[in-house]
Amino acid sequence: MDNLQSDNTNLNNNNKGPFLIFILSNPRSLSTVYLRTFMNAENILILSDQFTKIHIEDVQVNGSKLSMMELSKDLETKIESSLKENKTVIFKDNANFTLLYFSEVVNNWQKKFNTKYLYLVRHPKPTYVSFKKMIDQEITLIGILSIF
Repeated sequence: MDNLQSDNTNLNNNNKGPFLIFILSNPRSLSTVYLRTFMNAENILILSDQFTKIHIEDVQVNGSKLSMMELSKDLETKIESSLKENKTVIFKDNANFTLLYFSEVVNNWQKKFNTKYLYLVRHPKPTYVSFKKMIDQEITLIGILSIF
């Protein structure tokens, strides 16, 4: 921990860790299943779907006019704190939200932290089957709820 300085200059200077690992994927690609394999590790902080949450809750529902950089500041502080504690941070989110709305944030974090990327891709057939099954369940639930 001595090699990490408070001015952040060394948070991105080595390839030994701790890392900020982005796991990006499209919906229904088993990213949450993969993420769960790390859930019990003491030296890892898991941040799941935080960009999606910010965009849906703060922007779409609450109508925030703040920039994505401003809305992501608390996340950046949490990441920085965990890295200084020598914890790897795994940040999993939807690739679409991340790349469309938060690319400036990701670029900034890439310069600031020791960042790695993992893009999960699933064969289209099981992805389609999984997505269709989910949609069919939602349609059934809507049908049941409309009875009441």
